[in-house]
Amino acid sequence: MSKEAEEIPVQEAEAADTEVGVEADVEPNVESDEKPGLAVERHALDPLLTANNSSSAAPSLKHALSRKWTLWFDSQQKRANQTNWHDSLKNLITFDTVEDFWGVYNNVIKSSALSAGSNFHLFQAGIQPMWEDPQNEKGGKWVAQVAKSRSADLDNLWLNTMLSVIGETFEDADEVLGAVVSVRRHGNRLGLWTKSFNDEPKCVRIGTEWKKALEFGSDEPIGFQAHSDAITHNSSFSNQDRYTA
Repeated sequence: MSKEAEEIPVQEAEAADTEVGVEADVEPNVESDEKPGLAVERHALDPLLTANNSSSAAPSLKHALSRKWTLWFDSQQKRANQTNWHDSLKNLITFDTVEDFWGVYNNVIKSSALSAGSNFHLFQAGIQPMWEDPQNEKGGKWVAQVAKSRSADLDNLWLNTMLSVIGETFEDADEVLGAVVSVRRHGNRLGLWTKSFNDEPKCVRIGTEWKKALEFGSDEPIGFQAHSDAITHNSSFSNQDRYTA
């Protein structure tokens, strides 16, 4: 696991929003805090469940992911524009193994503890979490609204989303570039970014699979927005849905 920046929001017992250096070699606590609804995803990524646990196994063996992933962070306490948003965006860390993912997850603060205006972005390494990135410019994102009444579910929903992304559980996994969790005063959001917006069958299939992973009901629709619309309107979320699921 490579360290890409000097600061990362970490989980602290007494000060949850302190930013300090991440411990790169912390052993992931994969057996603790089991969440309902995550059995499939955890089993897919949990080396204690999927690996050969014989005593002869090398203790340092790590389980590679199919791709490298980068975790980003930004916090906007004022209305963002292109300049100050880019300045606040921090490339935190890149990882490419199951163990390193859990090491990061168990040491960064949970999304529910972030201050309003903050975002975590998890993207394929080499892709920046912005509309203008060449990999993103022809794509879009599914948006799931998380009402304040469901704030307690935000951490589970974000974890479930990350596991689906890095575990490449989607039928069209090559289309999925990353995910975002956004903490706001009036309601939080999750986003799932895709490579293209004009292939309706693929887009709808991805959205339907993600909605199932989130365990959203039929009365909790999610919508798909094209990045080209966001660029035109200079707005991340106030755009007409191209598709719904």
